[in-house]
Amino acid sequence: MAEEHEPWMWKNVNVGVLGHVDAGKTSVVRALSNIVSTAALDKHRQAQERGITIDLGFSCMEDAQQRLRVTLVDCPGHASLIRQVIAAAQMIDLVLLVVDAQKLVQAQTAECLALSQILFDADQMVVALNKVDLLATEKTRTESPEWELVQPRIASTMAKLDAMLCKSTRFGGCPMVSVSARHVDHLYGMESLRSVLLSKAAERVARRQTQNLALGPLVLATSGGFILSVDHSFVVKGSGVVLTGILLRGSIRVGDMLELPLHRTLRKVKSIQIFRRVVDRAAMYDRVAVCLAGPSGAAGGSQAGTDLALLERATACSPGLLSCTSTLVMHARRVRHHKREIASGSKYHFSVGHAVVVGTVNFFYSSAPGSFSLESLFIRLPELPAAETDSQNETGSCARVVFAIVELEHEVVLIPDSVIVASRLDIEYTTNERVCRLAFSGEPILRDKTGVPTHASELRKRMRVGQHRVLQGTVDRLVSERELIARGMLKKHSAPERLIGMKLSIVPPEGHTVPDAGTEGMLKAAVVDSRECFGYITRTFGQSGKLSVSIYPGQAPPAVGSAVYASFYKERGWGSDSDRPIRYLQLFADNVASATEQGVGPRP
Repeated sequence: MAEEHEPWMWKNVNVGVLGHVDAGKTSVVRALSNIVSTAALDKHRQAQERGITIDLGFSCMEDAQQRLRVTLVDCPGHASLIRQVIAAAQMIDLVLLVVDAQKLVQAQTAECLALSQILFDADQMVVALNKVDLLATEKTRTESPEWELVQPRIASTMAKLDAMLCKSTRFGGCPMVSVSARHVDHLYGMESLRSVLLSKAAERVARRQTQNLALGPLVLATSGGFILSVDHSFVVKGSGVVLTGILLRGSIRVGDMLELPLHRTLRKVKSIQIFRRVVDRAAMYDRVAVCLAGPSGAAGGSQAGTDLALLERATACSPGLLSCTSTLVMHARRVRHHKREIASGSKYHFSVGHAVVVGTVNFFYSSAPGSFSLESLFIRLPELPAAETDSQNETGSCARVVFAIVELEHEVVLIPDSVIVASRLDIEYTTNERVCRLAFSGEPILRDKTGVPTHASELRKRMRVGQHRVLQGTVDRLVSERELIARGMLKKHSAPERLIGMKLSIVPPEGHTVPDAGTEGMLKAAVVDSRECFGYITRTFGQSGKLSVSIYPGQAPPAVGSAVYASFYKERGWGSDSDRPIRYLQLFADNVASATEQGVGPRP
């Protein structure tokens, strides 16, 4: 039948099943699934021995009437396996959060919620309150309790959980279904959960159509190439290497060439399956198994000339579509629940697709609002500023953009429209302390749009990095209503001619008089409000350190003995390998978000 032989015409939505270890995620997936893949339901021998999920599992449920397929991505719940959860979250459209009805929000539940806050909107969350059979009293607790007697406790538990979500996340009021998947013969709530997931999946499909995204047959008309996020690989004897994964972009057909950018390898696609159904093509969002020809186009023996260990957690694409880099330039937004300092020069684990690589990060603020340009002046920040609150975002009072430049220990493949997550995976959980290991996140800035160099050494040479300076002096005497002499601003032998043209203010830069102002104070001191400037330096008196200052028309001259300030940047470049000449300049704006720069120095 057409429906059976053309599964690529179905709409596919990927749902990540997240939650704390032993919350019953795999049991819920088993109860929901119609079809399971080769990597599903804890088939790994070690998972069966330990009794927990240790790898990503994939299965699906289908609605033939809507031609809708929901792929369920069963994620590990153990704290040590969080990197797999972060990788899976990049591939999914909806989150199914499984919560133990007796224990509610546990350590990994909270971390999954923090991750969801980074990647998903409020309407992309569904909660399954599992093990509700355990809410029955001791007298009524059986494999199939009288559910009407348990309903009051279920209702109060759901209300308590929703209050927790409202307090600390954006997911308060999301669909919540009470279920029991502990006993296969006595399931509870599964049909309701299935109905909710299919409804949410249909909403996602409708949204894709409204946004004109590639969907089903329409994707065949796209010419941007495909991106395949590979999660598993294995050998089929006599056929070759099989890669399984989710198509993040574009469509793939039998006969297409497939590139593994990180391994500099090209292979031809021999065949494609979607949940064990043979197809000749697959579309964006589909879960696929792709069989590759060997190096010469033949089956290629046991490994087709490719090391299978390298293909696990890889990224494949159309030839030439993606590039590799060991230097990341990304937006940086702090995770609100991460309470530790995030300092420049620190090392973090960076999740880029399936790859997790250690890198050293430095944070910068750009004088060009909202964009990354090597022509802008960058201010190196000692640490990433605190996360903005919703009210700050709405009013725009803190509309600054912070960029992170990361030097990775190994190359990674950059995926457009992805989100990079930085974590401290070396932090261990203890029973006394819950620590959010997710530190900050942001979208990568691609080289082809900004000309960002591939290597950090080249980036250091080309970046314009300034160091903030504040000179403070006093008014020595008034020459006239339009001129004064200031002293105490310069040390001897300090090349004062470079400061000619610099504007002065009687208002100290915010943070200048506060010793522990930190990053926030430094950012506010970075920009001069031109409305607070009363004049500018016109000449110097040799090595005496005195300056002649011209007062703007309409400005009242400050009194003798008053303090005056010059806030400016000394541009030197970034790092010891920078050969940029030293320049002095000031940033002027009425607010930090729209700063413009003006160089200072001797007039021609």
